[in-house]
Amino acid sequence: MEFSLELSSQIPPSRNYSELYESCILARNQLVHTANEYRKKKKQPLIEDVTAVTQDNWAELDQGVQTACQDLQEIADRQKKPETGTIFGKLRLAFRSLCRHAGMGQTLLSLVPNDVFGFSSVLFTGFNMVFKAMHETSLYRDAMLKALEELPRVLEDSSDLCKTPVFVQDENLHRRCSAIFSAVFDTLRQILLWFVKNSFVTSIKFVVDPTGFSQKLTEHMEDVRLKSQQFWLQANKISLVLQVQTAQAQQKMAQEVHTIAQRTELIELEATRREVATLGMLEKLDTQPVPVNQSSKSFDTDDLLSRLQELVYLQQRPSPRPPSPLPPIVNIDALLGDFGYDPGMVYRDCEDIHKILCPSRRHNSAQGEDFEEERVVAMQSNPRIRAWLVLNRPSMLFLNSRSAAPSQPRSEVSLVCAKIGNRLLEIHASQQVYYQNQGRRRRKASPFIIPLVFFCGQHHRDNDFVGTAAGLVMSLLLQLVDRGRAVLQSLLGEDQSLGERFQLLLNNPEDIDGIITIFSILVDKLQGRNIFVVVIIDGLKLFMRDPKREMETRAVIEGLVSIYRNQAGDEAAPTLKFLFASTARLEGLEYLFDEDDEVLHLPRVIHDTWSDNDARWKRPMELEF
Repeated sequence: MEFSLELSSQIPPSRNYSELYESCILARNQLVHTANEYRKKKKQPLIEDVTAVTQDNWAELDQGVQTACQDLQEIADRQKKPETGTIFGKLRLAFRSLCRHAGMGQTLLSLVPNDVFGFSSVLFTGFNMVFKAMHETSLYRDAMLKALEELPRVLEDSSDLCKTPVFVQDENLHRRCSAIFSAVFDTLRQILLWFVKNSFVTSIKFVVDPTGFSQKLTEHMEDVRLKSQQFWLQANKISLVLQVQTAQAQQKMAQEVHTIAQRTELIELEATRREVATLGMLEKLDTQPVPVNQSSKSFDTDDLLSRLQELVYLQQRPSPRPPSPLPPIVNIDALLGDFGYDPGMVYRDCEDIHKILCPSRRHNSAQGEDFEEERVVAMQSNPRIRAWLVLNRPSMLFLNSRSAAPSQPRSEVSLVCAKIGNRLLEIHASQQVYYQNQGRRRRKASPFIIPLVFFCGQHHRDNDFVGTAAGLVMSLLLQLVDRGRAVLQSLLGEDQSLGERFQLLLNNPEDIDGIITIFSILVDKLQGRNIFVVVIIDGLKLFMRDPKREMETRAVIEGLVSIYRNQAGDEAAPTLKFLFASTARLEGLEYLFDEDDEVLHLPRVIHDTWSDNDARWKRPMELEF
């Protein structure tokens, strides 16, 4: 696998930092403008100039946050909301850490030389004003607190990064740093706008659309997370390339030392041979015996030559190969054959969805009238879906596309899922051979994606072999065994109980609990955040029609969600990415997910604001890891 990052992408001397931070400067100015509107409303002095803040200012913010949290906690207690106590504790700790590191110049703010654009001052002012404004109303206060608790973690301690020249001089890293601050400034501005507006207007908006503001704030926070992930991906790539270059330099030096040692050895060996030959010739030429000291030993040339030859043989002999591993207790190919696994099913499903939903086919079917290209574009550009597509952190999303024809087996969300599935399968195929050929040490550093995809719309008929809830989760399990064989083959050979569990499952393939248990065991065996298990299930509404299949499907989703919850906090566990998609609301499943962070409802009406929809909806989905 070749690295696409080049450390030569450094900031040239002629480039001005204002070009790299242009979008961030615009977001800063918009936040300052909104802050002045709020100050004007409260008859407070306006911000005339963006000036740098000092360590004392950050200490002042820390004290202000502690006081604000205490006041807001008292208000929450009077309103009988004890559940907000935890968030206030997290908020205090998060801002105490941020203010301490910011005062010492140990945050991402320090990546900009001397803070020439006043980002510290604007950030300080924005946080300060938001905390003071939250005393005015309790509307959406919980959503605001949740966002504010997460923002300091985005600007976490990065003192080592900011002191390393190769990071400070990387142009791409500065661009991504600019994107982070732009997203943070936009989020603070979104909160302040709520307080700038007339209270009567905001009350009417709350009645008409009670979730509107919180949804917009959630989208802003997803954008912050996305930009933060992209920044640290770039930083990790630079770090990885530095490690590779260091390893290559060490290897080259070791090779040079080895070459010098070999040459020295050959020179010494040749000198010894010449000395021995000379002594032999002298012995033949001498007619008179040479007096020998009795305390010294005779010089045995044959013994010396034999020892030298033995030494050369031992040094040139190849090192013994490790013994071949014992045959695994569970043979993957035999296992998949016993269960009738079809490795090409997902590939065909993705291809069929693309064919059926292409323009020429849609216009000849009833589904063509209900298909909305702009809904596909909305999903592809949605910040929360884009954040889910970044593979460097665990995440789970329940997506309700609100399609115009929710009962159709294939919809706009099916096309988006097929695009994601296709891309994942392409990446997996390219990584499979590389991963199998690497040693255990390199495997731990190499990313490896295991895609598990199921389209309910392709298998919703009663006569389909996998058209049941058990068939759904069995398909995911067998895909995990097949596509994860590069990692699981040796692990399966170490666990005899797994063979027994698979045998029991072979006798009872409808045992959903048994399938979920084996799935959970295999996921537990995948150690390391560099292994990504991506589960995509589309068209869940079609498996929720009759009561029996609805109950079984709910059991499957509950089991998968439970696996995600158990693994998400474990740093040694694989990175799990779960996407559950439906064409309509499924209240029987939505209660399993966090309503704010894990559920996304698209608008019923998608306004066509793109002039190039016909081209945009066809674009492939890109993933980062």
